[in-house]
Amino acid sequence: MDPNKGILVIDFRGVPARTINGKPDTLADSNQRPSKGFVPSFATELMWGKVRVAKFRRDWISVESGLENPRDPKGSYAFAPHFARTLTDLNDYPPVPIADHSPITVDLPFHEPKDLQVKPN
Repeated sequence: MDPNKGILVIDFRGVPARTINGKPDTLADSNQRPSKGFVPSFATELMWGKVRVAKFRRDWISVESGLENPRDPKGSYAFAPHFARTLTDLNDYPPVPIADHSPITVDLPFHEPKDLQVKPN
C-alpha cells in the first residue's frame, strides 16, 4: 500500500523550466521567486525601529494534483502549478491601488505538458 494515497501532497518542486523567470527553488512553480525569498504580494507600513515598510507573501496557490512525492521532478505535472506570477505592477499602477494585495496567477495544465520553455518576463 502506498503511504501517500489519500494524503494531501504539496508540490515543493521548483523546476526552472516551469517557473516564470527560470529561478529554481522550493515552491518556485507555484509562487514567483526573485533572487531571495518570494515576490511579496502585500506591503504595509510598519513602524518598528528603523523598519518603515514590511513586505509579506500573503497569498499562495494551493492545488491538489496527482503528485505522490512532493519533490519528485519526474512525477506528474498534470494539474500541477506552472509559471506563477505576482502582478504587483497591475495592482500599483492606478493612483489608488486596486486591492490591499497584488493578485497572483498560475498555469494549471489539464494534461502532462511537453517541451516547456521558460516564459519571458
